[in-house]
Amino acid sequence: MSSLNQDRFRFYAVLNLSNSALDSEIHERHRVLSLIFHPDKHHGEDSKSLATEKFLEVQKAYEVLSDPFLRAVYDSLGEPGLAVNWLEETRTKSSEELQKIFKQIRHDWAQERAQTAISPRGRVVCRFDASALFIPYQGLQEDAWPLRLLNRLEDVRLLSFSLRHDMQRRITERSIGSLAARVSRRGASGRGNFVGTLRHQYSPRLAFEATSMLLYPYDISLRSEYHNAHDALSLQTTLALGDLVFPPIFISVYRKLFRRPDSPQGRLEIDLGRHPQVAVSLVSQDPLQLLLNEPRDLSVPVLSRGGSEWSWSHGIVLNSFDPKLFGQWSLTFTNLALQYKLGLDCGLGGLAWVFSGSWASTDASVEMAIRLSIGGVVLTVDAAYFQQRLSVPILLSEQHNSLIALWATAVPSVLFVSVYRIRVINQRRRRLRAIRSALRALEPDSPSRQNAEAVISFLKDKAKGCREAEVAKTGLVIVAAIYAAMETVDRELGLSWDVTIPLQALVRNSQLYISGRHPKPSIQGFLDPAPFTHKSLRVRYLFRGRMHFAEVPDYLSLVLPLSDHVVN
Repeated sequence: MSSLNQDRFRFYAVLNLSNSALDSEIHERHRVLSLIFHPDKHHGEDSKSLATEKFLEVQKAYEVLSDPFLRAVYDSLGEPGLAVNWLEETRTKSSEELQKIFKQIRHDWAQERAQTAISPRGRVVCRFDASALFIPYQGLQEDAWPLRLLNRLEDVRLLSFSLRHDMQRRITERSIGSLAARVSRRGASGRGNFVGTLRHQYSPRLAFEATSMLLYPYDISLRSEYHNAHDALSLQTTLALGDLVFPPIFISVYRKLFRRPDSPQGRLEIDLGRHPQVAVSLVSQDPLQLLLNEPRDLSVPVLSRGGSEWSWSHGIVLNSFDPKLFGQWSLTFTNLALQYKLGLDCGLGGLAWVFSGSWASTDASVEMAIRLSIGGVVLTVDAAYFQQRLSVPILLSEQHNSLIALWATAVPSVLFVSVYRIRVINQRRRRLRAIRSALRALEPDSPSRQNAEAVISFLKDKAKGCREAEVAKTGLVIVAAIYAAMETVDRELGLSWDVTIPLQALVRNSQLYISGRHPKPSIQGFLDPAPFTHKSLRVRYLFRGRMHFAEVPDYLSLVLPLSDHVVN
């Protein structure tokens, strides 16, 4: 869960109430917990201090949830919303007006976080010709190897250079304006320009974008997009001021052939410019972002434990200049954010293949790719940090050369394998350190364990009375309950906590409910020293004299009793 959602549900977890709890339930739960944790009922210094802490926590939760206005603020904005200096007149507004205010505040907060975390976007592309490094040496045979290397490096040429820097600002809720500076150089000539863009989102499905060169030649590009879950349409044209020629129109139509998630996709592209063209492609798996010219997101979730995942796609492209068949295989290590790709395509120009490896995190990414075709060998290195990106395509050979491609593939492969091994080792070490720390928190002399055991001792009388009442009417009796890691290996190491008494104390009218959205460590008597592991509640209980068993993952709600839990 996000930190905002944890803030929104923590007070409910303290009182173990659902988000739709009635006022009477809030008052009743507050009364019970206040009696259990009242400082006057505890006499030892440590016991009294812990009881006071829990008592104040219960009072804070009750103070918020029992006030209709504060509860509405908390449900919408979480605990940060309670720190806002609300005007007294705000309390008199209707529910619809309050929701509009809350929505605007959430929007302002999101904008503030985005402006703080995201810097302006920049992209630098440097194209090099390094083919001189792999041809026979042109100098004297008597030259020493340092001189040979220096002479070869002097023959490496910068083919082109381009720089783009973007800054954008939201004008209205649906409109965004941006200004970009572009500088490019090819050979001895260079040019630069400023580009202004205005994008307006008419609806979640329809958007319009206008882009203009602010310096000569003052071209204006107009583009509209429509998309839903299965279809997309893009129209684009460019107006050149002073040019009486009919403006070119580019049309892209995208459609999923079937409604299932892995359905093949078809795309039709029509270019009605000076050289009209039509292209049709059919791809087994192709993200919608490719049609909308948005960058592909290479990042993958980093998990505490995980394996690898294979995926592949294939398709056909029919056009007038390069019809081809292509396929792509990818191997993703989800726990390390590493991805390897092998792509093959066969067209009129012959067979070409691309091998690439990439690593990505929330802040940075690195990708290296080697392409071998009849046109030569090209190594491309892409690196990004936040919104700043550097791309360096390097021409290694102007002809088909398998040996150069093999070496260029081996070097990044060894690099990525080394990174993989280092990250695996480091991840295992971090996990072992985290497990050792969690096990220390479960030792008898640990302060966190002593506090949790003290809270459980506070709950014993309540749990005993509840158990006796439930036994008398053959109701819900908790026999044993464990809050433990889901994976057997972690559980056998001792990452578990007995919550039999805390759960029995929560039983009301032969029923028990704990929301899956509530953070379990906030429930009275629970202890979670290992938040990096997935956990579950394992409960054995009696209901109407029959034994039941339930194992519920942390993210699902616990509802007792259920007939599905009966043990045959």
